[in-house]
Amino acid sequence: MTEPSGTSAAASRCRPPGALRRIGCAVALIALVGGCGSDKGSGGAEEGPTTPPPESTSSSDAATTTSAPAPPNGISPRALPSTFVELETDEFPRPAAEACADNETVTHVEAGESVADAVRDAEPGTTVEVEPGTYSDDNEGDFRALVLEAPDVCLRAAGGGEVVISPSAEQNIGIAVRADEVVIEGFTMRGFEVGVGFDKEEGQTINDVTLERVKVGSPAGDYREGIIAFGDNREAGSAPALDGLLLLDVTVEGTDQGISCNAGPCEHWWLENVSVTGRQQSEGSGADTFAIEEGRQIAVVSSSFAGAAADGVDTKAEDVVVYGTRVSDIGRNGVKLWKGGDVINTLIDGTGADAALVGAGPARYRYLHVIVAHHGVGESGYVGSWGYDAGEPVELEIVNSIFFENATGGLYVTEGSTVSIRNTIFDDPDSKLLDVGGSTYLVSDLAEVEALGWASGVIVGDPGFSDGAGGDFTTASQSPARDSGEVIEGLEIDIAGQPRSVGRAPDAGPYEAQD
Repeated sequence: MTEPSGTSAAASRCRPPGALRRIGCAVALIALVGGCGSDKGSGGAEEGPTTPPPESTSSSDAATTTSAPAPPNGISPRALPSTFVELETDEFPRPAAEACADNETVTHVEAGESVADAVRDAEPGTTVEVEPGTYSDDNEGDFRALVLEAPDVCLRAAGGGEVVISPSAEQNIGIAVRADEVVIEGFTMRGFEVGVGFDKEEGQTINDVTLERVKVGSPAGDYREGIIAFGDNREAGSAPALDGLLLLDVTVEGTDQGISCNAGPCEHWWLENVSVTGRQQSEGSGADTFAIEEGRQIAVVSSSFAGAAADGVDTKAEDVVVYGTRVSDIGRNGVKLWKGGDVINTLIDGTGADAALVGAGPARYRYLHVIVAHHGVGESGYVGSWGYDAGEPVELEIVNSIFFENATGGLYVTEGSTVSIRNTIFDDPDSKLLDVGGSTYLVSDLAEVEALGWASGVIVGDPGFSDGAGGDFTTASQSPARDSGEVIEGLEIDIAGQPRSVGRAPDAGPYEAQD
């Protein structure tokens, strides 16, 4: 291990990411290449009492998007479309290059040297640069391969390469983070029961952690977990267990539980260009690809979640945005929001259990340019369910979306809910459209639903996908989805990063035809 190149501590990294800045009500984010949940049920067979016609809602509160200044590392931001969720963008951690820029002490670890020793000896304000390669170290008999106890430390693969950490002896956790303002970049944890774990003394908070180009793969053990916040600070009035987590270009594969805030609360989590593929052989309703047990301020951007035995996205959190995300091959619910949220430009394909879309408590739930496909095919259950267990009214808005080859039970909302379904396609003319409390409306009752003010611009018929059965949800030339959408101010690109409104109007669904 070479000598440190400096001795002074770095300045605090409490500032926001250069690419995460408030833009009115919009949020700028980093431009990238390409783009222990609860077991509580969310639906069932019972129906509630008859509901009086609620008023419709609108998307008129969208804010205009403006350009943001480029961050110091030169990455040009693009704009997350306006959302009713007010994200506290200056509270999210910064990308690795920016977060580590002020560190003046640099320690180099060469091939064959001990990464564990370098991390253990690192003082605040240190960057530990590790030569790419595979490392295994007994870490003085610790069950954790690497433990970051000092704050303001960056652990980075040198030259933009990859460092692989594999277990030694009885180790079952790859990296344990127990300090504030930690950055891990370019590391792969292979063969551990837990890839990365966050844990601190009860009642204490870990703040501002960035994981960038991090991979968790080939997990082993009875409970295979990817990136997990273990801290439990749920006593009334307690501080968050983990406040500030940026996951950027992160891959988790073969886990039972992918990325999770097991207890929390967890706040200010931003996931971008994250891919989680679960191990469907696992059992239990907590085997989610992404879950927040309790928290607030959660953004999931341009990410993918697949292969969960339980839920794809399951958040018991306030202030949630799911944008440009793909959820597929899921055993239970696709996107479950317990306390409201905004789901935009998102594809949900292949889900089971009681519903693909779930909203649990009384809150606002909005779905813009969403596809729900292949949920409970051949069954009669709900496709979407809001307020079923809580029994309290919700605000539900579904705009420019498509429902394709799903169960025939339609959508459920509680009595007194506010419902607005606009410019949306339902492919099955013989299925149920909507249960509002105890009142049932079939797709064939669409005119009545529209007269009640709950729907407008709805299309019934084949959405004309290029190959929906094969998973290609772009639209063929004669698709009724083309130019059928409502203009959403500030929503200028689709799930693939292509421009919206190529024709007379935006297309329904997350994909905009470019021909």
